[in-house]
Amino acid sequence: MDTRFRGRLLAIAALGFAGRAVFALTSGSDGLVRAGDPRFFHQTANLLADGHGYISPVFWFANGSSAAATEHPPLWSAVLALFSVLGGRSVHAHQLVGCAVGAATVVCAGAIGRRLRGNRVGLLAATGCAAFPVFVAMDGSLMSEPLYALCMALVVLAALRLVAEPSLRRSAVLGLAIGLCTLVRSEAILLVALAGAPVALMLRERRGLHVAVVGAVAILTIAPWCVRNSLELDHPMLVSSEDGSVLAGANCARTYSGYSLGYWRADCLPRAHDRNAATASVRLRGVGLRYARDHAHRLPAVAAVRVLRTFGLWQPQRLVYFAEGRKLPGRLPAVAAGWAILALAVAGGFVLGRAERRRLLLLLAPVALAVITSLIAFGYPRFRYAADVSLILLAAIAVEWAVARYGSRATHRTELAAAPSRRTRPATAKAAVVSWRTFLWPNREPSDR
Repeated sequence: MDTRFRGRLLAIAALGFAGRAVFALTSGSDGLVRAGDPRFFHQTANLLADGHGYISPVFWFANGSSAAATEHPPLWSAVLALFSVLGGRSVHAHQLVGCAVGAATVVCAGAIGRRLRGNRVGLLAATGCAAFPVFVAMDGSLMSEPLYALCMALVVLAALRLVAEPSLRRSAVLGLAIGLCTLVRSEAILLVALAGAPVALMLRERRGLHVAVVGAVAILTIAPWCVRNSLELDHPMLVSSEDGSVLAGANCARTYSGYSLGYWRADCLPRAHDRNAATASVRLRGVGLRYARDHAHRLPAVAAVRVLRTFGLWQPQRLVYFAEGRKLPGRLPAVAAGWAILALAVAGGFVLGRAERRRLLLLLAPVALAVITSLIAFGYPRFRYAADVSLILLAAIAVEWAVARYGSRATHRTELAAAPSRRTRPATAKAAVVSWRTFLWPNREPSDR
């Protein structure tokens, strides 16, 4: 990575951090930790820093009991706890941690874009991530999505490095990235298959061994947490216990028709009688799956609307891009930006697919994960966060292709119109004709593949 590109990339990341910090600190945090996931992550981080372990803040602040927290995977709370130990225990301090994680995602997006198509795409992708309104708002929301986006970018970068120079060490790094991603959101374990399949197609030797290493390291990364959950609850459990409530709330009469079609409803959950989170999750899962089975004829329509909701194409006025518990400005620009990125990403997919179809499959792995999550669970814009980095990268490829193609045509026509005839043109005139594109859009530099 050359010095000039690195400097520009870091400058974009710094601007991205500044914009996120200003938005987070001025948009109001009074209602941010009153309820929902932001409150959970903020409080569990401080409890973890105080030496209480990863316990449920609801029971701790209600009656002082140390019930194990299993609602969410632990990595985001652990990251926040590191800063709580250093003194950053406030809501604003944790918001700034999210902003810093978002800036790191900007750097990763730039590195991926450069590896895919050169410096131009790298800087365009970094700029897109830095300025994307959804990222700007969400990175200071205290929710786990900023870390999820960073881990997803690391998965894509590790996969590209593996196929460029195959080695078992790089396979292990990819497996570690997938494992860390799973410790942020449990559905990311599907990346073992979704990212492993394109990797296997792109490798020429020892394909099975590389994919096996990826899967083994990913499983080993999450295994200690799965063992902890199973021992704490005296019942087998993987990464979290939220799957039961997700399925029960997404499969009921109110979410199979009407205004909440394809969504999730808390009032669909039956009253809880199980104090054990594992057994409660099993019971709720059974309720949701039983309703889905009994109303299988509605599943195609429900599944389609779920995906449309996730990508902002169904009831966009109802989109919840930002943190629960507060109303934020800029929702309409966020919706419009999401649509624009989606449209450009489709065009970028065609451009990349014509040149490097297998690399396109790697970029589409997070997109496939977002779609599968929506199909299984419900339609929610937060699920799109898994795909947004890839979508922005594809959008950057489309913009670079369009400017390179149509910008060069416009420049050529301008030069022809301005150039004197060959008979009267002096020998030095060719050197004197300088295109604006030379300054604003330099030739693409070779990528490090």
